[in-house]
Amino acid sequence: MQDQLNYIKPGRYKKPVDADSRRDEFDLKNGEILYSGRPVDIIFTGDSITHFMEANLYYGRFGLVLNRGIGGEVADILAWRFHADVTQLHPRLCILMVGVNNIWELDNKISKKGAYDRRAANKVLALLEKSYRSMLEEAKENNFPLWMCSCLPTGEALPNLDLRNRFIVEINQMIQGLVAEYGTKYVDYHSRLVKEDGITLQDGISREGCHPNYKGYTMMSEVLTPMLEEFFQK
Repeated sequence: MQDQLNYIKPGRYKKPVDADSRRDEFDLKNGEILYSGRPVDIIFTGDSITHFMEANLYYGRFGLVLNRGIGGEVADILAWRFHADVTQLHPRLCILMVGVNNIWELDNKISKKGAYDRRAANKVLALLEKSYRSMLEEAKENNFPLWMCSCLPTGEALPNLDLRNRFIVEINQMIQGLVAEYGTKYVDYHSRLVKEDGITLQDGISREGCHPNYKGYTMMSEVLTPMLEEFFQK
C-alpha cells in the first residue's frame, strides 16, 4: 500500500553517510508528526551529542520536543537533510549543534611544526560557514528561530587535544559572528563546560572526553533552560 501522506523523504545521500543510519526512522517519525497535526515546540538537531541526549528528561515541560540528532553527523550533511527533519515539521524553535565531526579529518593533516595544515583548516571553516548559512537562511525564510550552539570542548585522552580545542574556539567565534548577523541566539555551552585554560573540557563530565555524561548534559541544561523559559513566556 502506498504512503498517501504527502511529505518530504529525502532518501539516501549520494554516497554512504552516517545520516543514512536513521533515515527510515526519521521518515516514519516525521510522517507521524505531520499526520497528527500536533504543533512541534522544539526540535534538537545535530550530531551524536544531540542524538545521545534524553531531550524530554530536561526539556519536556516546554511541549512537544523532538530529537533529530545523528551520531557521526557533519554540518554539510545536516544542511542537506534540514528541510526534511526540521523545516517541514514547522517547529516553534530549532536548536542546532554540529561541527566537531568536520574536524576529525584534520588529524591526518598536521604539519611538521605540529599545527593543522592551514589550507585544510580554512577549507573546513569555509564548509562549516556555508552549511551554517544554508540552515540559517532556510529557518529565516520559513519563519522559525534557529539557535546555534557552540561546539563543545574536548578532553581527557583524545589525540591532538590542544590543536582540536583551539580550532573549536575558531569555529565558535565564527558561529557567534553568524548569530549576530542573523539576529538569533548563541547557546554558549563551551564557556560552561571548559576548564580554566579556556579550551579543554572539564574532567568527569563526559564519557571519554567527547560525549557528555549525565553531569555534562545537566550542566548544558543549566545553560539552555533559562533561555527556553524566556522564549516560551513570550
